[in-house]
Amino acid sequence: MNFIVMPMFFLSGAMYPVNKLPEILKYISQINPLTYGIDALKHAMFQSSSMVDFSLITDLFVLSVLSVLFVTVASFIFERKK
Repeated sequence: MNFIVMPMFFLSGAMYPVNKLPEILKYISQINPLTYGIDALKHAMFQSSSMVDFSLITDLFVLSVLSVLFVTVASFIFERKK
């Protein structure tokens, strides 16, 4: 499990800003849902726009769409037992 979680955490922007990453890692971090959650928390904690990587609207939109997508996929995968 750490094989998946730790790279997601390190590429999320929790330790350092995403805009300071090399180009290939920027693209990888943009498909990481944790990046948008961390960035939304940065919006709530810091008033400075230099600390955030994306706009708050982008963060909320991506998190909302991915939440609906993951719940929909999970509802089709899991069956109810009778």
